Amino acid sequence: MSDRDREALASLNVLVLTAQADGVLTDEERNALEAAWAQLESPPEDLTLDRLLSQPENLDSSIAQITRPEIQTTLYDAAFTMAKLGGTTPQEQEILDRLRVAFEIDSQQDEELFETALEALSDESGDEILEATGDPTIREQNVRSLVLDYSIGIAILGFNPIPGLNAITALAAYVLELKMMRAIGAKWGYPKGQDALAVVGNIFGGLGAFAAALTTWAAVSVVGIFVPVLGSAASASFWFTLTWALGQATNRYYASGRQMSSEELKQVFRNAKQEGKSLYEANSEAIAAKRDSVRPQLDALSRQLKEGKITQQEYRERLRELVGRQSSGKVGDLAGK
Repeated sequence: MSDRDREALASLNVLVLTAQADGVLTDEERNALEAAWAQLESPPEDLTLDRLLSQPENLDSSIAQITRPEIQTTLYDAAFTMAKLGGTTPQEQEILDRLRVAFEIDSQQDEELFETALEALSDESGDEILEATGDPTIREQNVRSLVLDYSIGIAILGFNPIPGLNAITALAAYVLELKMMRAIGAKWGYPKGQDALAVVGNIFGGLGAFAAALTTWAAVSVVGIFVPVLGSAASASFWFTLTWALGQATNRYYASGRQMSSEELKQVFRNAKQEGKSLYEANSEAIAAKRDSVRPQLDALSRQLKEGKITQQEYRERLRELVGRQSSGKVGDLAGK
């Protein structure tokens, strides 16, 4: 096994230890680890995820094998995300502290940005107020175009996580998704889409779904460093599909007069995920081309946020302006289909 493969497995082992630190491996944590495992390029033939879960390597041994600074930073960020979203236990904090010391990481900025980004999930102050659309045909076209715009824009963001701040990237994506859901509600005559969080709760059983998806993002981002093409493509596909499904389910919820049951919403969401996945696969090259066209601006925004030159709110607003209206040409034509 090459040094590169050893470093990848050591990184994944650290995430396993973090997930198991409190003595309970949740379904969300296992799903995240399975998604990361699936991205490994060439795991040893005699090693499976179940075996790794049952016989993980000790933390010190794994830390010693992770030597590249970019891997250390991304791994810490992923472990930080997994621990923080579920409520950090003393055992998880001990792992974070050992990683922080071993990798010489200043975690203060991560802590501050993470807390600010979490608060933004329920902040409606920056939402635009849209006029309702009375004509059903025009409204359906407008909403489909709006959902496609956001799906493409957030997929582009998934291609370009903030180095060392993947959790903040994902939280920014979630804020944009909530803005999309509120905008859909506004098209149906409900100012600021006041039911956006209720829709999320009915589909997923609560905001914990955001935490689950973010945990998966964090785990996959680590392995994505070793397989960058697969990692970035998987990330973009994930975000496009999730955003598309949330948009379609939200639209159906308002179309029903806000009378859909939780189970009906979940079924619409599941069906829309399949549609979103197919839509992304059919247009992945066009979306990647759009990614390339805005990458310099995304990178500049990321640097400004990390260096403290702009606030979280300024970052989100500029991000929305940059990637919120990217559906044109080949991909945009699908909005009316």
